[in-house]
Amino acid sequence: EDLQRLALDLNRPMPQLITSGTLDVPIPAMLFKNLSYGLQHLLRNSMDHGLEEPEERRKSGKEERGKIQIEFFLKGDQLHLEYRDDGRGLDLSRLRKRALELRPFAADSQETAEKAAQLIFMPGLTTKGTVTEISGRGIGMDALRQLIEESGGQWQLIVDPTAKRPPFHLKVTWSMETLLRLSA
Repeated sequence: EDLQRLALDLNRPMPQLITSGTLDVPIPAMLFKNLSYGLQHLLRNSMDHGLEEPEERRKSGKEERGKIQIEFFLKGDQLHLEYRDDGRGLDLSRLRKRALELRPFAADSQETAEKAAQLIFMPGLTTKGTVTEISGRGIGMDALRQLIEESGGQWQLIVDPTAKRPPFHLKVTWSMETLLRLSA
């Protein structure tokens, strides 16, 4: 999806998109397709949930336009994807509240920050108050998790347990063995 179009649809400034890394290994077609689709979900979420309105960003000392970073790299025998934005971060208390509304006992107020952050991948969960064409249906992050797992990837949210609203930082890895299997 065109990030510029998404920014226009949301009436937000175009975020700074920083991509880095080089790949010396071909990405299998199935994984490339899943990555493209998954990155669309991540960009939508960053733009509609994570990155604040320009006024709110100014008040918190940030640049008006947000920053999204995507990095691919090989390390050892693994392909890594790291995705992060400089938005408002994950509202862990709201995630817990919404999870409990959907499924009683789905979240515990005493659980770790990392476990609470993982609730964004819960099927049907959304923190948006209204449904729009862009988000609020509760299928984006669940679909992303499913795409990662179906392609043999392992995902991890990197969460600062001391932050009230930890920044969004997702790390995904695929082993070379998985990449070779997907290529066959």
